[in-house]
Amino acid sequence: MSGGQIFTTPTLYNVIAVNSGVCYPGNDFGLGCFYDNDGDNICDVEDLDDDNDGIYDTQEICGSDPVPFQLETTILIEIDLDQYENETSWSFSGPNGIIDSEGPYPNSSDIITKSYTIDINGTYTFQINDSYGDGLNSNGGSDENQASSYKITIDGGLVYDSGNAPDFGTVDTRSFLVDLNFDSFDCLVSDPNSDDDGDGILNYQDSDFCVLNSAGVCDLYDIDGDGILNHMDQDSDGDNCYDVMEAGFTASSSVVGELSGTGYNSNGTVAGGIDGYSTALDVDMNSQFDYLEDGPFIEIISCPIDFSFEACSVDELVASGQTNLGFSSDVVEITYAELLAEGINLNFIVDSITYYDAIISSAPIAFERHFIIVDNCENLVTCIQSIMLTDGEFPTITCQDDIANPTDLGSCVATNLDLGIPLTNDNCLGGSISNNSVEPYDLGITEVIWTVADVNGNSSSCIQIVTIYDNESPTLTCPPDLTAFTDIGECFTNSVSLGSPTIIDNCSISIISNDSSPTFDSGITTVVWSVEDQGGNSETCSQIVTIEDNELPTITCPEDVTVNTDASSCEATLVVLGTETSADNCTGSVVTNDESSSYDLGNTTVLFTITDGSGNTATCSQVVTVEDNELPTITCPADVTVTTDASSCEATLVVLGTETSADNCTGSVVTNDEPSAYVLGNTTVLFTITDGSGNTATCSQVVTVEDNELPTIICPIDVTVNTDASTCEATLVVLG
Repeated sequence: MSGGQIFTTPTLYNVIAVNSGVCYPGNDFGLGCFYDNDGDNICDVEDLDDDNDGIYDTQEICGSDPVPFQLETTILIEIDLDQYENETSWSFSGPNGIIDSEGPYPNSSDIITKSYTIDINGTYTFQINDSYGDGLNSNGGSDENQASSYKITIDGGLVYDSGNAPDFGTVDTRSFLVDLNFDSFDCLVSDPNSDDDGDGILNYQDSDFCVLNSAGVCDLYDIDGDGILNHMDQDSDGDNCYDVMEAGFTASSSVVGELSGTGYNSNGTVAGGIDGYSTALDVDMNSQFDYLEDGPFIEIISCPIDFSFEACSVDELVASGQTNLGFSSDVVEITYAELLAEGINLNFIVDSITYYDAIISSAPIAFERHFIIVDNCENLVTCIQSIMLTDGEFPTITCQDDIANPTDLGSCVATNLDLGIPLTNDNCLGGSISNNSVEPYDLGITEVIWTVADVNGNSSSCIQIVTIYDNESPTLTCPPDLTAFTDIGECFTNSVSLGSPTIIDNCSISIISNDSSPTFDSGITTVVWSVEDQGGNSETCSQIVTIEDNELPTITCPEDVTVNTDASSCEATLVVLGTETSADNCTGSVVTNDESSSYDLGNTTVLFTITDGSGNTATCSQVVTVEDNELPTITCPADVTVTTDASSCEATLVVLGTETSADNCTGSVVTNDEPSAYVLGNTTVLFTITDGSGNTATCSQVVTVEDNELPTIICPIDVTVNTDASTCEATLVVLG
């Protein structure tokens, strides 16, 4: 054997597992990606937006956002060892550390096969080592060339194959990424772009998956029957208007039918857009998105406001500064910028814009301006603006000074007042002056409106105030202040009797009022009593009404909860307590509790308290029980071999070593069933760890007792006997 080159830089493979059992790559298209409909280098089975129109595929198929779910995958590692098995060892690790390792292999079989079911995302690494430094040698393999190799597959898809006799030197490392998170269609069993039954026909073209239309695809998800499923069709309803536009999103100016953006995210959505991936338009609110119903809805968001301008001719329209478009009875085409300048906002992309003016009145001159807008889908909308020409110069009028007079003696009215004549002026001759006054003048304020009107119908007015006053004021004394309680179950009362005030006035007719209502809320209410005589003289006083709330609030705690400790912890966090049920006759109650950010093992009582706005309180308690269901771990010391005690067939005082144990909570106890003496042969010692919650784990250690002590023997003493009679030998000799 000779030394070889050492490779220490791992190769990273991106592997995606799906429920069809086929491996899909992330973006390298190297392990079985079927299609990339929108060309964004994201497989359709991984792409959340297969046509880049700003609408999730799950929205276009199921009407819902993507739903994430978790899968699992099987990783198979096969090693065809060379003839020097005792040089080879390997390890397999994942996000949580070493998963498995073996070797060297003295006198092992030629092929090592290992299978692992994986349900955790992350990077997995396989490392194979050769202690001699020449990798897997060309001798000893199981194939027809007796060449050695190793390979890695995921769900039957090849990740790496070393080929025959890979001379990797001392170590070879292969790393690959497993991503098991997929976004599912909640109305389907799987992605329509997958091949669930492995027959080479994509689900959406497979009659085993759905009912096909005449175009050979799932009928239910191809609304316009053009053979392209909605989530891959940029015009799902076939009305010649792209989905991105009918959804109300901003269309790309460079890529037809796509959402405006700067690129693509790793999940296939358009990146850098100002909108998209939100609720699409359903302008007619018929529970069907506009992009799924024939005839796109286009709408003028705002029309230009109507206006009038001062002039003698429509030729002075642009000079008015309120429009940039001159009067035209003919149809005139304008630009989108000119349309925006007129104050028209749209929710669609236009193809052509025209306008024309139509006279509707000659005195004064008035006309309607008709804007006609056509979108790029040949849909038409109109907008009408009313414009009027006016004589903007109004006559002027200045009233004489306001006057104030007392009532006539012995009367509540005034007569024979001299109002004077207002001063007027106008650019046009003619016109008239009038007012609305009528004698006698009642007590109080009278507005006399003077009006001047010119010959063109323009008019101006001024107001002259005539005040008739009564100098004698009434007197008012309020009823005494009072205190009452809220009605049962209410935060108010309807049972307050205010009493009556005491009033004195020089007039026989007086007006009495207060600002109270039949219902008094909890708290303090100031009732203002007012009295006004016929002369407008008034007086007020205040009465304090106090309504007290003595009714206690009620509260019912959520049910007691039982949770497990957090992983590798003896406490629980992020415990959801639930919502209490509380009520009070008044609003403004505040509910608090003394919940903790973490809960220790056992029972913890959480106290809920409700306090209403009047300081009345009520409490309830909820018990949070934290259970430890996490098993402890234990690793036994290595097996031991001892010899029997001297002159004994058993061994005592055997030192077993120390086990390694751990638990998420303290208080674990480790025991074993070791005997006081071990008999000849193998004895299995069972180690058991028991934590404070009764969870247990065990391991076993083998104690082997060997007999290495030689036996001893002492012969009986020598004996002397006579020969048997008539013979030259002795029988029946007793040796002892």
